[in-house]
Amino acid sequence: MNTEKDLTQARQWVDLIGKTTGELDLIIKDLSKILELRREPHHFRDHVDLTAEWERSVHLLHDSLTGGEKITADFHTLPELVTVRAMVQSVFYNLLSNALKFRSPARPLHIHVSSQISGDNATITVSDNGLGLDTALYKDKLFRLYTRFHSHVEGRGLGLYLVKSQLEVVRGSIDIQSTLREGTTFRVTIPLASELPVHA
Repeated sequence: MNTEKDLTQARQWVDLIGKTTGELDLIIKDLSKILELRREPHHFRDHVDLTAEWERSVHLLHDSLTGGEKITADFHTLPELVTVRAMVQSVFYNLLSNALKFRSPARPLHIHVSSQISGDNATITVSDNGLGLDTALYKDKLFRLYTRFHSHVEGRGLGLYLVKSQLEVVRGSIDIQSTLREGTTFRVTIPLASELPVHA
């Protein structure tokens, strides 16, 4: 009996169990956010500074940055929204995280985010020059739960589903344009007017 080999394998199993448990905990927390928001969305609406929320997401993902990225933002056309702060944070965090995970090894990563007014809606655009994907191939699966498109990158396949679900609560939407090996652009639409009162 190879005791050292058995101990090594046991440690690997313990590490795997710990990692899986942590991922399950994150999934439960993420899904609970959606349920809470659907129950009482008006309790969560506030004046949201887009620059502050974007910078918070960059800070939260600091460990994923190598220093070679070019991350730019332009919120001068629409610097603030009256909406759900946690939802905006989720949108920024998940789309930025996606861009960082699926960067191309062929070139330095460039991410750009901007906001503008389009009729009665606010439009937030997040673009990158990463790996991209074939949207024609995956169009029916893009925002489904646990869907992943690049198996070499770790992830829970929950980010885009979470973003779409939260946006639907405030009557918003998300769309994607992507070209394989060239990059991806996400376009988020959030109504400027709402029947829900701002939380005092």
